[in-house]
Amino acid sequence: MGQLPLPGNAAAEVFLIAHQHRGLLDRPADLSMRIALIVGAAGRIHPARREPKRPASMPREPSARQYRTRRPGPRLMALVLDQRAPMHTSPASSAIRTATPSPLEEMPPDIFRRIVVTHISLREGRAITSLACVSRAFAQRMTPHMAPLALRLYRTLGNAIQGSRAAALHDCMGTLYELPQVNPAHRLELFLLVSATLNHHFPGTAITPHIGTMLASLQHLESKNQAEALLSLVQTHHTSLFCGTKQQFADMASRVGALQPCLAQYKLAIILEPEISGHIGPEFPERVQAFLSMCMRLQPGYRTKALCHTLWGIALCGREKAYPGRYGFPDDDQQMKHNKGALLWGLHGCLQSLPMRDMPVEKQVLLLGKALIMPVLLDDVAEGDKMAISLLRMIPSEYGEFYWKRNAEYREVFGDLVESMLKQVFERDPRHSIHRFQSLYQAMAHLPSTSQIYWMRDIVLDRARRGEDGVTLALIVATAQAALQLSPAQPELKPLYDLFALCLNPAPLCKSHSYPPVKPPAVDPSAQAAYIQRFDARCSELMELLQNVAPDTAGKLLAGINGAYQEYSPLREMLPSPGALKEELYGCFLKQVLAFLQGLHPADSTACLLQLRLPRFALIDARHDDWTSSLMAAVAHASRGNDRVSLEQQKTTLGDLVKNGIDVPHHSPARNRRVLAGLAEFPEAVCADVLIRLLEDQYMAHAHYDVLFASVIEVARWLPDILRSSVLGAAARGLSQFPEPQKRRSTPLTLQQERNDRLEHDYPGLQTSNPDLYAVMRPGYVSRPDGWALLLDAVETLSVQHQADRLRQLCGNTLFFSFSNNRLSDQDKAQCSLRLLLAIIRLPNDLRRDAFSSWLKHVDRQSYGSQERGTLQAALLPMLLALPASDGKPLLDAYLATVWSDADKAALRQRAALHWQDDV
Repeated sequence: MGQLPLPGNAAAEVFLIAHQHRGLLDRPADLSMRIALIVGAAGRIHPARREPKRPASMPREPSARQYRTRRPGPRLMALVLDQRAPMHTSPASSAIRTATPSPLEEMPPDIFRRIVVTHISLREGRAITSLACVSRAFAQRMTPHMAPLALRLYRTLGNAIQGSRAAALHDCMGTLYELPQVNPAHRLELFLLVSATLNHHFPGTAITPHIGTMLASLQHLESKNQAEALLSLVQTHHTSLFCGTKQQFADMASRVGALQPCLAQYKLAIILEPEISGHIGPEFPERVQAFLSMCMRLQPGYRTKALCHTLWGIALCGREKAYPGRYGFPDDDQQMKHNKGALLWGLHGCLQSLPMRDMPVEKQVLLLGKALIMPVLLDDVAEGDKMAISLLRMIPSEYGEFYWKRNAEYREVFGDLVESMLKQVFERDPRHSIHRFQSLYQAMAHLPSTSQIYWMRDIVLDRARRGEDGVTLALIVATAQAALQLSPAQPELKPLYDLFALCLNPAPLCKSHSYPPVKPPAVDPSAQAAYIQRFDARCSELMELLQNVAPDTAGKLLAGINGAYQEYSPLREMLPSPGALKEELYGCFLKQVLAFLQGLHPADSTACLLQLRLPRFALIDARHDDWTSSLMAAVAHASRGNDRVSLEQQKTTLGDLVKNGIDVPHHSPARNRRVLAGLAEFPEAVCADVLIRLLEDQYMAHAHYDVLFASVIEVARWLPDILRSSVLGAAARGLSQFPEPQKRRSTPLTLQQERNDRLEHDYPGLQTSNPDLYAVMRPGYVSRPDGWALLLDAVETLSVQHQADRLRQLCGNTLFFSFSNNRLSDQDKAQCSLRLLLAIIRLPNDLRRDAFSSWLKHVDRQSYGSQERGTLQAALLPMLLALPASDGKPLLDAYLATVWSDADKAALRQRAALHWQDDV
């Protein structure tokens, strides 16, 4: 059936008009006539007098004035009261036909109202059955809006506000009992009115006896309205009244969990959360269980919000002293620990129940970030570590970029929250358990490596700033193990090794405003001996720990720490001052490392040895040379008979070591001999390659290249012929790198004097105070002509074929020009050319001719003057005449082709003929 779309109050007016005329209707009359009267009365309601529609949340009982209407007109009264009026009846079939659906059902209300009024007002031609038909349709439309019980209850509750407490209680309880008979659309409003009325008359705890009745009445509301009604009930009255006892709290939590999912259900959960704490300690775990069981029944979205809110409250409270009521009484430590465990592990279980993988990454990061405060709140370290490991494993690995974005809701960065949790977990005892640290690092091994290294570095830095013991050796080893499982080629590992080198110092570190952000304090000279002793003992403990726990990691860790020492510039403040102490400390470290590596398997030790390099300290003694020699001997021992070490690896490692040992501020022949002597332990090909690298390295062209040149030639003498020839070829190319005095127009002795003065300036009185050390440090000097002579002497030790190759190389115009131009006088250049000729004449006849031809071109390109040419001619002719005629005559002919003067040519021919006449 269709319904008349009239306001609910209009239906009420119709009903009240009928009620006012109930005396007229008491007479015997047809029921249809009674309906006709009601409909007629409704049609006469003045539109302006109708009450405007009020919000459903605030119903108000209608007043008598609002229902004031005009009295029935005389024609209507006559129609109703005149029993003698003729009544025209219709057959029964007409009445039956009127029960069929009528087009009036779809008619607009205003038009429908006019028809009804007009129909009732006419007497002629209208049968009572027809009137009953119209009235029935109108009544069916108004049925939903005619709620006489609800109106009575609204009026009763409206009057109860102003009445006595007893009457109000009677009316409110009566309303709750009659709710099942009220239209469902009015039940929520009536329930809220009852709650407001009782709160008015029974404020505070006075309402306690009636709470059970109100809670029981919730079942009469529709499911969708129960959550809103319960939320209003809890907000109107104090929450503790519903959760005073453990059983009340459990019942309330169960009731909230059973509600239809909606926003009001989540709000109720948030309201109940503070009621967990503040009660008797032993009750706390059961309250926690009830609350978390309720959260588990929430939808995932609301469950996430509820857990976030609870975790946020825990984070604000901090440790137990900040808010002891949450965990129990502050004077009952054991109960407090038990209560904390029940709450935190219960929350952890809820987190595990959430479908994390189905949640947006922002929600995952937010929820886990709030939960990271829990491990450090547990008093038992093992329990805290267990929870930390579990939470770390929950972190998704595929969304690394979200770790470092600030959350819009809580204004926090997830990566910083993880770092804060790790710092607090790692600073708890025991700090000497390497297994504990390994387990924690393993839990986050699935996360992006850059984030892991960043957290590791901050963990070590945080521990370095705290406590007298600083970073323990167990933490160093565990961190190194975890870092080395990542890609070892990452540049982010370098800062970790720097920190490890810093943390080996036995004194607590202090903050620094430069890199690195921590540094050891200065050591008093009187305490240096004890400091070095403690440092040596700490290094020894590190080696022992590595050998027992992580021998496979030891090599890379020690090489990384050694690299931190080697990078002197970035870590200028890495070691305690003064400088002499830094050298002593490194000497202790290197000694411990070399002794440790000798006990390792060659497969583990060799990789480390091939990476070790020496720092560049300005030493005043020869310890730097001893370090280099020791390292070279260790590398040679590990490489001998080891197929894992190729010749190329040996060449690279040895080349770096030798260069590092030789390229020092105060160079000397004695130091060169000490360093280069270690080459004898390596394969000859490796030695030759190292010597060539020294000579050809452009960075080795320092102020002492002449001394290095002489030392290399000296060492190359014991190499095989072909390798020695290669080294001498590199030496020939390096002739141009011979240094010059800093002052122009200086004599050759000036360069030697400059070097002596510099040594005296840096170490005053060294020759007198320590003659042995002065003999080692005393600088040398090799002039260019002397270097040329040394090279030619070494070339003459080669086989004849290699001699010829090297001599032709020295005849090259470019090489000799770079060596001599503007650096040698014409006389010195002529002497060098003459010394070269002497070596060529000594070659066998079949190789001498080509080399002599190269020499002639070399002389011709030098543009010697007449004096120098005369000197060369005076020395050349006796050399040629000393040869047999068959060998010397072709050379003489080649020489005479370069002589311009015919007279000179004729004189030389005549002299040669007189000398070789017996051979011709």
